Amino acid sequence: MAESIAAFADAHQNMQILHINGCFHSDAHLGTAQKLEALRPNLKVAVITPLERKQKGAQPAGDFVVWFDRK
Repeated sequence: MAESIAAFADAHQNMQILHINGCFHSDAHLGTAQKLEALRPNLKVAVITPLERKQKGAQPAGDFVVWFDRK
């Protein structure tokens, strides 16, 4: 995944890229995020963690949190 994102970023330098994956692949900037940061250290990488509102005390594993309510 990280290699494909890096290649796309190289070919489209003026674009923002949104990659969606499961938390296993990016929590705490590990997995895909870690590999991408190693491949392209100058690339700005941010991890967005979705959390249910009932998990309000949970420690987010990303740079930003999107809170949601399960219906």
